[in-house]
Amino acid sequence: FPVTIIEGKYWIVDYKTGSTFFLEKAFRQLSIYEICLKAMGKIPSHEAVHRAVIYPFDKKTFIR
Repeated sequence: FPVTIIEGKYWIVDYKTGSTFFLEKAFRQLSIYEICLKAMGKIPSHEAVHRAVIYPFDKKTFIR
């Protein structure tokens, strides 16, 4: 799963085609991705990670 670094900050971004009804599930999924990426050494363990879920068809973006 790709990690994006913007202005020195780590981001995990996921594009969804489903309903925003499942937003919390999407953020839980990104938390699991973060754990895995840190375990694989793709993100330093001490770094904070920002998460974004994008619903392009609904033109909605959620950031945490």
